[in-house]
Amino acid sequence: MEGIYWLDRIQPRERKLVGEKACCLGNLAQSGYPVVPGFAIGAPVLRQFLETNNWSEPLFAELLNSGLYLNVDDGRQLQELAQHIRKGIIAAELPQDWIEALYSNLQQWHGGAIVFRPSPSISQTSGLLEAHICRNDPTQLAIALKKTWAEAFRARSLFYWQRMGMQLHQIELAVLVQPVWDAVAAGTLRASPAGLEIKATWGLGVAIATGQVIPDSYQIDPDTGVPYSKKLGNKPIAYHIEGHLERTEQPLGLMPHLEGASMVNLNKHNGLTTYLLDDEKTSRYALEQAYIKDLVKLARDIGSEIGSTFRLEWTLGLADSRGIEQFPLKPQLYLTQVQPLKAKNYIAKDERTVKDNQSYPLPQNQEAHNKEAQNTDNQSYPPSQIKEAQIKEAQIKEAQIKEDSGTTSSISGEIVGVAAASGEAIAPARVISEENQSLEDIPPGQIIVARAIAPDWMNAIGKAAGLVTERGGITSHGAILARELGIPAVVGAAGATKKIKTGRVIKIDGNSGKVYLPAASESISGNQAISIPRVNLNWYGTPILATQLLVNLSQPSALERLPNLPLDGLGLLRSELMALAIVGDRHPLEWIEERSEIEFVEKMAEQASLLARHFSGQPVFYRCLDWRSDEFPSQNLENNPILGQHGAFSYVQNPTLFDLELAVLDKLYQWGHADIRLILPFVRGVEELVFCRHRVEKVGLTQQKGFQLWIMAEVPSVLFLLPEYVKAGAEGIAIGSNDLTQLLLAADRNDPDMAASFDASHIAVRRAIRQLIATAREAGIPCCLCGRLGGINAEAISELVLWGITSISVEPDDLERTYQAISRAEQRLLLEAARRQLS
Repeated sequence: MEGIYWLDRIQPRERKLVGEKACCLGNLAQSGYPVVPGFAIGAPVLRQFLETNNWSEPLFAELLNSGLYLNVDDGRQLQELAQHIRKGIIAAELPQDWIEALYSNLQQWHGGAIVFRPSPSISQTSGLLEAHICRNDPTQLAIALKKTWAEAFRARSLFYWQRMGMQLHQIELAVLVQPVWDAVAAGTLRASPAGLEIKATWGLGVAIATGQVIPDSYQIDPDTGVPYSKKLGNKPIAYHIEGHLERTEQPLGLMPHLEGASMVNLNKHNGLTTYLLDDEKTSRYALEQAYIKDLVKLARDIGSEIGSTFRLEWTLGLADSRGIEQFPLKPQLYLTQVQPLKAKNYIAKDERTVKDNQSYPLPQNQEAHNKEAQNTDNQSYPPSQIKEAQIKEAQIKEAQIKEDSGTTSSISGEIVGVAAASGEAIAPARVISEENQSLEDIPPGQIIVARAIAPDWMNAIGKAAGLVTERGGITSHGAILARELGIPAVVGAAGATKKIKTGRVIKIDGNSGKVYLPAASESISGNQAISIPRVNLNWYGTPILATQLLVNLSQPSALERLPNLPLDGLGLLRSELMALAIVGDRHPLEWIEERSEIEFVEKMAEQASLLARHFSGQPVFYRCLDWRSDEFPSQNLENNPILGQHGAFSYVQNPTLFDLELAVLDKLYQWGHADIRLILPFVRGVEELVFCRHRVEKVGLTQQKGFQLWIMAEVPSVLFLLPEYVKAGAEGIAIGSNDLTQLLLAADRNDPDMAASFDASHIAVRRAIRQLIATAREAGIPCCLCGRLGGINAEAISELVLWGITSISVEPDDLERTYQAISRAEQRLLLEAARRQLS
C-alpha cells in the first residue's frame, strides 16, 4: 500500500500529503517527545480510492474532480446527499492488498484497538471531523478507514467547505493511524498565555470525547506551574481495552478505580469495554499531583516549540513504546494529539497585557516548513485583522486597570448592581441622563450608562462595549438584547448616571454585577474599548442529547456567537425585539400608518429569514409581538402595564398586527422555509386561543409543512386550563419562566429592588413547572422551557430532565453550561437505571 508516512519520518515538505495533525505530531515525535507511534495514510490515497473503484454511479468516481453544486441552505437536500455519499463510500470494497498492508503495518505494536483520526491539510477544523476506533482486525480496519474518509462528506462538513469557499477538489484528507493503549487516566490540556487547563478522567479519553463524563479540571498558574483551582468532575464510567482485566496479572494496583467496577458493555466492533464505577471511585480525582507536574513540564517544552497557545490530548498508559504491558510498570505519559491554535488578544486572569501570537510554525529551524506555515497563517488571519489586534493591544496597555492580589488599589470606587449579561469590558462611558436623549452621535465601542433602556436604543446597544442601567431587571428587553449580542450588562446600578461622567474609562463586569471606577477621570476620545472574551469550551466529539437544546435569538447579528454545539433549533424568536430594529421608538401601528403594511411585512420577513436560513431543517419558534404600554413613550401608560392590554388579549382587541405577523410567516413559507412554529404570548383564556387559531387557519398556515401552533405557558391560569387549551388546538407549550415567576410570586421582574424576591427556582415555581410538564405529557404534546431559569440553574435543569421536559431553550451565553447540565442529568439517569438493572 503506497502512501504510508511514518510519524518518525515525516518531512516538512510532506505537510500537505499528511495533513496538519500528522505533521505536527510527527515533528514532535522526531524531537523526542513521548508521542504514541503511528503513521499517516496520505491524502492521495483517498483520491486513488475514489477514482479507481468500480462504482455503479459516476458521481463517486468524479467526486473530488467535479464542480458538484450544493445548496447548503436546503437542509433536507444536503442531509440526503451527504448520507448517500457516505453510505456509498462505506459500502465500497477496499482493495485486498491495501487491507493486508494496513493490517501488517499495525502488527508491530501490541494493542487490541486502533484509532483512525482525520488529518486535513487545513487547520481550522476542530470538532468538524470525528475519529473512529476499531478492533485490530482486517475487516474492522477497512471499515474504520472508509468511515474516516466519509467524514469529509458529512452534511456539516459539506456546509463548512462551501462556507469556506472550498471546492471538493480542494479537499486533501489524510488519515492518522495509531494504536490505542490501555490507560489509567486520559484527558486534554489547553495552553494559552493565561495559563494551562488540564482535564482528566479514568481510563481512555473516549469518555471525554463522547461527552459521557464530566472530567476533573485543573487550572494551572502560568508562572508557578501550580494548580490554583481544581474541580472534581462526574466520572461514572471508564473505557478500557477489551479483556484487560483477564489479560494482566495485577491491574488493580495500577488501576484502583476498577476495584468493585462492573462491566456494562462490550463493543465488538471497536474492542473497548465500558465499566461502571462505584460511587467511592467517582469521587476521587483521576490525576495524581506528580503527573500534573509532568504534564506542566511537557506543556512548557512543547510551547517553546510550537507557540504558547495549543491543545493536546494525553494518555497515562501502561505500555512501553511498543505497546507491551509489563508489570510492575509505572504509568507513562504519552501524547496522542497536539494542535497549535491561533491566540486571540485578551486580558489574562490578573489583567496583565498578553502579546498576540500570530503564527505557530512547527519545530525546528525548518525554513521551508516555516515559510509554508506562515503562508497558511496569513490565509487564516488577513493583515487587517492582525493590524486590528495590534491596535487593541496598544489600547490595553494604555487603558488597562490593574488589580493586584484581589485588591483595588488603583480603583477609586465601584457600583454594585445586578449581573444581567456575562462578560467584561473596559471602555469610556457614555452617560445618558435623559431617556429622550438622542443616541445618534454615540460612537461605537463605548459603555452606555443610562437610567433605563428605551425601545429605540437597540441599534446603539448593538454597537456598545457594555451596558449599565439604574433601572430594569435581568429579564428586561435591554438585558435580553445585551445577552443576545454578547455585550456585558449590569442593571439596577443605583446612582450610576450621577457617579460616572462621560469619557471616563470604566470597567464593567457582567459576571459579578459590578462597575469599577478608576482613580483618574481622564477623557479618552474615540473607540478605546477592550472586550475581555469569555472562555469557550472545546466541544470536539459532542454527543447528541436526548433532551433537545434550543437557543433564544432575535438578532441575526448574534448568529456568529453561537458555539459549535449540536443545537436542535431556534426555540424563541421574540418578534418584538426583531421589530425594534425596524420601528425604533414608534409603536408599530404608528410606523405602519406613516409607511405601509407591505413594507412592515417585507422587513420583518427579511429579518426572520436570516435566522430561519441558519436553522434550515430545524424548527424555528416565532413568538408574536408582545408590546406593553410602558415600552413606548407615545402610548398612554397603563396603571399596571404587566397586567394590561398585551399578549393574545391585544390581538382580540385589535388583530391588525397579529394578521400582519401571520403574513410574515406565510411569506417565509413562500420563500421555502419550513418547520415554522407560532407561539402565542401571554394567553389568559381559551377564547383567546380559539380566536387566534381561526385567523391562522384562514391564512392557510395550518396546511403548511411543519407548522404548529403553540402557546406560552406563563399566566398561572394555564395550570388549570391546559387540557382545555389542547382540545382547542394548542400543539405544544413553551413555559415562560420569567412571567410565570413574577405572577406566581408577585415580584416585578423589571424592578431591581425586587431581584431578591424574583426567584425562578422558588419551590412554588418549580411545582408549577412540574405540573405543566406532567399535564403536557399526559396530553401527548411537547413542552419546552424557554425562560431564564433554563440557563442559570443546573439543579433546576436536572429536575426538568427528570420530570420529562421535551426541550430547553436558552440565550447564547447560557448554551454551554446548559448543555453540560443536561448531559450530566441524562448521564445520572442512565447510571441509576444501570445500577437498578445490575442489582
